[in-house]
Amino acid sequence: MTHRKVAASLALGALIFALSMPIGLLFELLGLSKVAAVFMWPFLVLKPLIPCLPLGNPMCEGDAFASGMYRWSIALAIGVYASLSYVLLIVARRRPLTNGSSDRGVSA
Repeated sequence: MTHRKVAASLALGALIFALSMPIGLLFELLGLSKVAAVFMWPFLVLKPLIPCLPLGNPMCEGDAFASGMYRWSIALAIGVYASLSYVLLIVARRRPLTNGSSDRGVSA
């Protein structure tokens, strides 16, 4: 049973990541950069770790480092989303879905 929960949580983590990136890009295109940053948090978390390599212009270039951090941010996001979904799967399994009296007998 644990293997199924781990596989399901990894699939959910990848799905949440795959859905959050286009949503974040859509908000960025609409001009809502603060909302887009919420959906694209993995890239923003690791962005300060990329060194600035000025190559003759005021912009910073760091292609090799940026692509590496891009890959690590994908792994970070899937790991975080998978961990959260695993915890939610464990909690959902232990608790009933409703808080009503569905598990008690009807007393009338």
